[in-house]
Amino acid sequence: MKLPDIVNSQSAQKQSIVLFKGYNANHVISDGEMSDMTNLSGLEYPCLSPRKSRAEIVADASTYEAFGAKGTVLCHVAADTFYYNCVYKGALGAYGGRQLVPFQDRVLIWPDKKYYDVTDDVLGDLANSYSQTGLIFAIDKITGTAFTGFAVGDAVTISGCTENEENNKSAIITAVSATELTFASNTFTAGTEMESVTIARTVPDMEHICVANNRVWGCKGNTIYGSKLGDATNWNYFPGLSTDSYTVDVASDGDFIGCTAFSSYVAFFKENYIHKLLGTKPSNFQTTTIIARGMGLQAGSAKSLSIVNEVLYYKAQIGVVAFTGGVPELVSKFGNVIYSSAVAANDGRRYYVSLYNGSVWSLFVYDTFTGLWHKEDATQVVDFAVIGDDIYYLGGNKVYKMNSGAEVVAWSATLGEFTEQVAEKKGYSKLQLRAELPVGSTLKVEYNPDGVGWKIVYAGVGAYRKGFYIPIIPTRCDSFVIRLSGTGPCKLYQFNRQFQYGSDVR
Repeated sequence: MKLPDIVNSQSAQKQSIVLFKGYNANHVISDGEMSDMTNLSGLEYPCLSPRKSRAEIVADASTYEAFGAKGTVLCHVAADTFYYNCVYKGALGAYGGRQLVPFQDRVLIWPDKKYYDVTDDVLGDLANSYSQTGLIFAIDKITGTAFTGFAVGDAVTISGCTENEENNKSAIITAVSATELTFASNTFTAGTEMESVTIARTVPDMEHICVANNRVWGCKGNTIYGSKLGDATNWNYFPGLSTDSYTVDVASDGDFIGCTAFSSYVAFFKENYIHKLLGTKPSNFQTTTIIARGMGLQAGSAKSLSIVNEVLYYKAQIGVVAFTGGVPELVSKFGNVIYSSAVAANDGRRYYVSLYNGSVWSLFVYDTFTGLWHKEDATQVVDFAVIGDDIYYLGGNKVYKMNSGAEVVAWSATLGEFTEQVAEKKGYSKLQLRAELPVGSTLKVEYNPDGVGWKIVYAGVGAYRKGFYIPIIPTRCDSFVIRLSGTGPCKLYQFNRQFQYGSDVR
C-alpha cells in the first residue's frame, strides 16, 4: 500500500535587505540599519557605500582659533590675529569661543567687537571712545582736537562733565569734522570742561550674535540686544524711529546659550526655553516663549544651529532635534550615548555635526531627505565654513574640504544582529551578499554566529566594477552579526538570508 507523501511544513524562509538605512545605536533597530560604522555615507542610498574623500587645503592649522567665510572667501583667526583669504589683516585680543559673522560688506569678529571691511580693507573697532580735557561745549557742538572713529548718526554717551553736569547724557551726532562734533540744537549747556570728558559709542557685551533683517542681534544672560538698522556699531540709538536699536529682558530661568535667524524671526535659545523675537521694527517687536524642557539648545553647542530647507537643526540635551517653529522633534538615533560640544554645518541637504561623548569625538551626517544617519570618523571639528554647497572644516590642526581630493577612505559597517524577531528556534541555510568592488578597493566580510567570535568569510581586492555575489556558509546558530570593512570605493547592493524555523527547543 502506498503511503501519502509527508509534507514539510517548515519551508525555507527568505529575507533580503535592499535598503541600507544608516546608523542606529538604539537597542532595537530595523533590517538594513547598522549598530556601528566608520566612514559610511548615504550618497549612494539605497546602497551602502563609503563617504567621499576630503581634500586637505591647509596642512598646518595648529594655531587656528576660529574659521568662517564671507561670500566666496575663507577667513580665520589664528594666534589672536585675523586673516582674510589667508592674508594678515591685524591683531585681536585674547579671546576664546570666537564667532566670525558676515554682515553687509564686513566680517564681524566676536567677542572682540571688531570688524573687517572687505571693501576698504580695514580692521576696525565697532565701539569707539575719545577722552580729552578742555572740551568746549556749545548748545549744539563739542569742540576738541582730533576726533576720530565717529560718524554721522552715531549715538554717543558723554560722561565726566563737572562744570555743567547736565551735559552728561546720550546724544546723536549730526555732523563730524576733525575738531568738532555737531548735535541737535539745544542739546548742551555752553561752557568749557577742564576735567577729562569721555565721548563713547558703546557696544554691549554679548556672548552670541547673529544677523537678521539688516540688524545684528545678540544675547547674554537674560537680555536680548538688537543693533540700529543697518549699523553694527550703534546699540544705543533711541530717537523713536523704525531704525532704533532694541533691548529687552526675558523672565525665563537660565542664561541664553545661542541665537540664530530663522524663518521670519530671530530665535534665542536656553536649555529649556526658546524665545522668538517677532516683528519688523522696535514699535512692533515682541517676544514669545516656547517651553522645551531638555529640547532647547544644549550649553556649549551654540555652533550646532544650522538651517536646512527651512528646518532648524541643533543639539539639545536629548540629542539632535529638528525645529520648525513649534515643539522640537528628536531626529537622532544615538541610543544611550550622551554627546555634547556640538559644532555643525550643512550643504543644503546634509547636516554635518561633530560631537563629543566624554572620551572621543565623532563626526555624524544626517541626510534630511532620507532621514538617515551615518557616522564618519573621530574628527573633532573646531569650526565649519560654507561657501555655496561646499563645506570646509577646521579639525586635527588642518583645514579640509568635504567631498573632494583623492583620499583613500578606510571604512567599516556592522549590520544589526539578525534574529528575525521570532521566539522559535531557527537555522540558517544560506547567506549571500551582492557587492560592487572597483579595481584596487578592498573588502573583508566577517561573520559572528551566536556571539562565539568573528570569522573572516571573505577578503579580496577589486578586479572589476560589475556586481558580484559573496556566499557565506552559515554555521548552526540562532542569530548572527555581519561586519564589513574595506578601503576605497565600494557598494553593497543586497544581503540575502535563507532560514528555516525549528521547534521551540531547536
